[in-house]
Amino acid sequence: MKIVLLASLLLVQPALVAPAIAQSHGDAPAERTYPAEVSVRKTGDRVIYVTPRKMTLYTLDARVAFTRGNGTQLFCIESCARQWAPLAAPADAKPIGDWTVTTRGGAPQWAYRNRPVFTHLADRSPGDMRGDGIEDLWDVIAYVPPPPKITAPASVAPLFLDDAYVLADTGGHVLFTGSHEGASPFLAGIASRDLGEWTVLHTGDHPQWAWRGKPVFVSSEAKSSEVPHGAAILRP
Repeated sequence: MKIVLLASLLLVQPALVAPAIAQSHGDAPAERTYPAEVSVRKTGDRVIYVTPRKMTLYTLDARVAFTRGNGTQLFCIESCARQWAPLAAPADAKPIGDWTVTTRGGAPQWAYRNRPVFTHLADRSPGDMRGDGIEDLWDVIAYVPPPPKITAPASVAPLFLDDAYVLADTGGHVLFTGSHEGASPFLAGIASRDLGEWTVLHTGDHPQWAWRGKPVFVSSEAKSSEVPHGAAILRP
């Protein structure tokens, strides 16, 4: 199946930052962070953005489009437009959360993280995801709940990992407790003070953070989201 696309906008790819209150996946956030034309639905083991009619929403993968379009983001026209429908935005729509409005395709259309949003006309029923991954251009929009508010050192941040938030350093390396040979201590500054459930240990060569009384270590695995076997990952 060939998709015809129109180059129309220079790509700006935002950093992937998980958007601010922890909650169960089936619930909407306490403070709405998406448009009225969008809802959240759990489908199988996935939580995704959908239309009010529960139809799956997709983005055009701008990273791939950027490569294919010689430095431009691509919009859907001709045969593509017969398979994909833009998610229309009201004329007076305002940005909310990661959602913005683009008019590059003509009429106002919602965009998620700078990627234009569509439904796939081959999806017939709620839960259908027949457009996911087509030609490596289209992606179902996974719902990422806002991160929880935490009381923690400035070097700690929530990280959305495997459908839940964990605690990590600001470089995205997961934090954990448990005694493991060769584990890297999560170091505190010389002038660091206890903060909430965080305390400073002075038992080693350098100050080390402890959480709920247990020494904290930081992942030094090749993959920053992995920890040693048996370690307890910190969760807010």
